[in-house]
Amino acid sequence: MSSKTTTAFLKELKNGDLKGTVDQVLATCAVIARAKDVLSEGDFRDLRDQSPYTEKVWSKLLQVGMDDRLEGVKEHLPPSYTTLHKIHCLTDEELKKGVQDEHIHPKVSQGSLDRWLKFE
Repeated sequence: MSSKTTTAFLKELKNGDLKGTVDQVLATCAVIARAKDVLSEGDFRDLRDQSPYTEKVWSKLLQVGMDDRLEGVKEHLPPSYTTLHKIHCLTDEELKKGVQDEHIHPKVSQGSLDRWLKFE
């Protein structure tokens, strides 16, 4: 890793908490999205390789971090990056309806989202 910026991002990631609150999970995702914006491809790859996350988890965190819609509904979101990723995959219409009809809430599981979407 070459840059001080990369080192700073790595420190933020190591201090992140994917088992904490939805704010903490979203903050960790935002760090990865910010890093993608400012680092070279090589430095970003180095950061991923040095991070505490597998490639599969990293990919989900990046996608969640790049989804601007989630910050506006975060009081309805669960503190689970895997469920947040599933919510990120919803269309704008599905996200809006899910929040309005309370299918999306802080205790929602992936399974209940799947069931809702199956019968939607």
